[in-house]
Amino acid sequence: MENYLEDPEIPWKSISELVERAGSCLNRDDFLSRLLHGVESLIPHDVGGGLLGSDGKYSMYHGLGGMAAERYNEYYFCKWGFVPQALAEAIIEGSQLELMSTKWSQYPNTEFVSDFCRPINLGSSLVCFLPGSSHSMTLHRGFRTRLFNDTEKTTLRILSAHMNNFLSLHKKFEDLAPNIPDSSDLKNRFPTLSNREIEVVHRTCMGFSASLIAKRSGHSRRTIESQLLSVYQKLNVDTKKELVEKITDHRG
Repeated sequence: MENYLEDPEIPWKSISELVERAGSCLNRDDFLSRLLHGVESLIPHDVGGGLLGSDGKYSMYHGLGGMAAERYNEYYFCKWGFVPQALAEAIIEGSQLELMSTKWSQYPNTEFVSDFCRPINLGSSLVCFLPGSSHSMTLHRGFRTRLFNDTEKTTLRILSAHMNNFLSLHKKFEDLAPNIPDSSDLKNRFPTLSNREIEVVHRTCMGFSASLIAKRSGHSRRTIESQLLSVYQKLNVDTKKELVEKITDHRG
């Protein structure tokens, strides 16, 4: 494993702040959009960037231009035959290669470069693929813009790992959400709980930590933990797991 944890060039603080801002979004698409747009301040990419789905097509993009993205999705996404086989498999399957950095002028006589890249000034691309992830982040620079350096490559890998973790959590939330009663239902079923405790219960069942609930509600972490303890006592449970089980099993 590469030892980059002590690399002074990695913008750890900025990465942490971006991940925290994006991670506060409940909606998956809002999270992805905020993360994608925030990457610009960490890794400048003058031709734009986007998220590739598991099918190799853009599911979200910015700066690339709608027409270019549509052309790519309709036709050019499968025109990577000139790329070395290891890369081509990763692009299609997102399963073998973790990082791809490509200078498109290396392939001047291909249809993809001559008909797609040159008209939109797409000179180089940086893509990070993670096994099992539903999305891969890709960033683009123009032909006259410098190539992505090692620090930027490592930064994208770190952000992509965070993105994959959050996507996994969002998937769990989506699976769990149908079983979680809404606030009014919770109030009817558990009348001893206060309105604030109902809010804490609902967000806890959605997988939020006390810290994140505190940030979204404007209260201190200690206040949220105190409210959660009160809920445990009222509902006669000892852990978050028992709380979630009681809430989700209480629908008749």
